[in-house]
Amino acid sequence: PPDTSTLLVRILSPKKLVWEGKAVSVSGHNSLGDFSILPQHANFVSLIDKSVTVFQDKQTKQSFPIKHGLIFSRNNAVSVFIDLPLGQARQKLWRQLMRAPDPAA
Repeated sequence: PPDTSTLLVRILSPKKLVWEGKAVSVSGHNSLGDFSILPQHANFVSLIDKSVTVFQDKQTKQSFPIKHGLIFSRNNAVSVFIDLPLGQARQKLWRQLMRAPDPAA
């Protein structure tokens, strides 16, 4: 059975894979404030700014400062695209939203 107690997290910049591994939560900041993603979280996509923090366990965390980015969570996998120009982040967000299933269906 798949592991439902952790998230598989990938943080990518336009030029490289910045970080990849398992985590118990991921926190970030968007226009509405701070948020956290935990295992079994509902599908989630958002533009982000300031920083993203990965909590590998209760004692180990790593923060990544950013200007603009995008976070996408689905099926316990979290992809974070950092250091994107704001226009490019918005385009990625739009493409992710267009792929999302219609919640009314």
